[in-house]
Amino acid sequence: AGIGAWTIEKLALHGQGRMDQIPAGDLAFLKLVGRIRSGGDPWARATEDEVREFFEPYAPWAGLAGAHALHLGAQAAVAKAPGRRGTRSSTRPAPGRAA
Repeated sequence: AGIGAWTIEKLALHGQGRMDQIPAGDLAFLKLVGRIRSGGDPWARATEDEVREFFEPYAPWAGLAGAHALHLGAQAAVAKAPGRRGTRSSTRPAPGRAA
């Protein structure tokens, strides 16, 4: 048992404010990077090493880049959600608006 890499990285990022740390074992990052690397497969999962490799170009700000990536990923998911206000299924302009 003991303390694992995820706990150490999470404490470094959020507890100490070390933006160079990415909690690579976090499920949100495993899903995000897996989906990106697979071309959009919602069931794909990356490994911890793949997450670290993905955010390596952003060093020493990998943690900050990861936070932004998760935020943007969440925004994209909400925007694509069925029944989302402001989305229209037809190509006609909204009532009262010119084409």
